[in-house]
Amino acid sequence: MRQLASFLFVVSLFVQACSCGPKVCAPGASGCPCKPADACDPGLLCGAGTCSPGTLVTLQPGDPAVRGCEVLLTEQPGTTVGSVVFSGGVVGTFVREAPRVALSFVAPGDAALPASGVQVGITGPTAGLTVTKSSCVDGNAQKLPNAVPALR
Repeated sequence: MRQLASFLFVVSLFVQACSCGPKVCAPGASGCPCKPADACDPGLLCGAGTCSPGTLVTLQPGDPAVRGCEVLLTEQPGTTVGSVVFSGGVVGTFVREAPRVALSFVAPGDAALPASGVQVGITGPTAGLTVTKSSCVDGNAQKLPNAVPALR
């Protein structure tokens, strides 16, 4: 009888520790609905109404002489730009008005743009984001007609 009581006590501890009920999904958390204005917790992106880690895609200028660019990206259904990260001294800004995203950025000093100086955070397939238009200049502000930025 004593062994049965000990066994039932141990089983009751396991049952109390079980979190078998429905899980609460806090808006903005990974795998949960987005907050108002398509916002998510830091490091997450809102796509199709759900927050997820997303993917960083690098925008490369296509010519080492490039010192600055203006780029227009177009989102296809299922792909959403949630952020743009400028690093390595690159200075820039972006504006998103779905399904288009406008970027403008310049290199640090008179130097080539760093390989990963412009990264675009997206949800959905990377093939769903395209460079629609671009205009890039060299260190003398001369347009480089053959410099076509590409997403990698």
